[in-house]
Amino acid sequence: MELHRVTSKRVSLFWNELIDRYHYLSYTPLPGAQIRYLVYSPSGCLGALGFSTAVWKVKPRDTWIGWSGIQREKNLHLIVNNSRFLILPWVQVKTLASKILSLAVKS
Repeated sequence: MELHRVTSKRVSLFWNELIDRYHYLSYTPLPGAQIRYLVYSPSGCLGALGFSTAVWKVKPRDTWIGWSGIQREKNLHLIVNNSRFLILPWVQVKTLASKILSLAVKS
């Protein structure tokens, strides 16, 4: 299994189509800086995922982390938002989601 980074317009349109068609949130442009991947195995495309910059203020997140306003300003660049995560509906592989996220961490 491999993650293929979305780098071309053609692949970007394919990623957008998969998310629009199969993700429960549908497609909307991801905010700010982003990185997107398609997940492939020898049998073909298994899914897609996208990461983007963190939202400026999220009270539950900031409370859980223990950030003051000043700490949030200083450290927000360290937070990444997993904006979209899709395993195509016909793909049924035990622990696949964990394996995909593990690959993403290593990328």
